[in-house]
Amino acid sequence: FIVLGAAALYASRARARPAVSSLTFRWAGALVALLGLILIALSVVSAAEASLPDEPLYPVKRAVEGLLATAMPPEERALWLAERRWGEFESAVAQGRWFPDLAEESLRHLEEAARFEEGKPSPRQARLRALYERQGVILAQAVRDAPPETRSELARAQREWAQLARMFGQPEGEGPPLPGEGSPPSPAPTAEILRERTRTPPGLERQGTPRPQRT
Repeated sequence: FIVLGAAALYASRARARPAVSSLTFRWAGALVALLGLILIALSVVSAAEASLPDEPLYPVKRAVEGLLATAMPPEERALWLAERRWGEFESAVAQGRWFPDLAEESLRHLEEAARFEEGKPSPRQARLRALYERQGVILAQAVRDAPPETRSELARAQREWAQLARMFGQPEGEGPPLPGEGSPPSPAPTAEILRERTRTPPGLERQGTPRPQRT
């Protein structure tokens, strides 16, 4: 009787074992598939980070950016977006590609960020000022070097940038202030602003010698 009972118990365990093993394999397979999808998604997001508006992954970049921006306070979000759009514009200029819409979008975000900080001390002031001055340098280069079909749009962006002098003051060496309401005096440059001024913007290093003037 004891032997029969042990045999029955062993048989029942043997029958149950494949079911448990099959369930385990199914869960393991699902977990591997999920991890694979996560890795693929992270790879796509990472690849999209360097994309530009005429590339297939750019909508992915903007979608992820929108999710991240929702967690930021409005003043930081505006400056972050201004920096990102301008970074794209600089990257494109360095490749000889021209996206005036990126420049104008960056300028709009910069103006929005500056209005948030107007009249109060903020750790973002140096970033605002540095971005503003860098925009002036790159736009001047872009208007000079862009093909004729995009030059007028870039010139419009340059005029929009000039209007921001009423908020930031005239950059050093830019001549008299714009007519109208008058420009506030430029603040003393901080260490961060001075570092930005000495940095060679992308694309400018390609110009080794000045162009000869036409007579």
